[in-house]
Amino acid sequence: AETELRIVLEAQPNNPFAQNTLAAVYLNSGRPGEAEELARSAAENEDYSGRHLAYYNLGWSHLERQQYTESLDAFRQALREAPRMCVAHYRIGEVRFRQRQFEDAIIHLEQAVAEPEDETDMQPMSATQAEPPRSCSEMPEAHNYLGLALMAVERQDDARVAFERCVELAGAQSELGRRCNMHLGGQE
Repeated sequence: AETELRIVLEAQPNNPFAQNTLAAVYLNSGRPGEAEELARSAAENEDYSGRHLAYYNLGWSHLERQQYTESLDAFRQALREAPRMCVAHYRIGEVRFRQRQFEDAIIHLEQAVAEPEDETDMQPMSATQAEPPRSCSEMPEAHNYLGLALMAVERQDDARVAFERCVELAGAQSELGRRCNMHLGGQE
């Protein structure tokens, strides 16, 4: 995909779809620094209908490099473009959790895992996904962060529900499922 997208960008250097898609390829390849300028350029293109995705990728790029202020700014821009973009809420919750802002993390994580009303609540597909996007309510990672944040504010019963959902979605034998199960065991 990278080679083909580079060819497109050589012919059309300001193609926001190609820029943002290449940014997603870089992010999914563990190359967030290379994704930043591409995502920023796509996000700044007011004619690009996928600006919310470009802002999300820009935020993800900053998050991967622990640039939390910049990541929050980009994720908030994604929400301005698409107010119910659950994955932007998830990432804001993740950043807020890392910053130990647990109450704010809970607000965003609860919005992320709320059942979607329609396709606008679905998470964006990565460049490497072979299956259709799923809602954030089906993301075990979101339930894990929610459980951790709830534990931090001593809402143990709510945390238990979040960790149970995490195990259900991730599978008890997966690494994440085992971690969520461990938190369940620690609450007994």
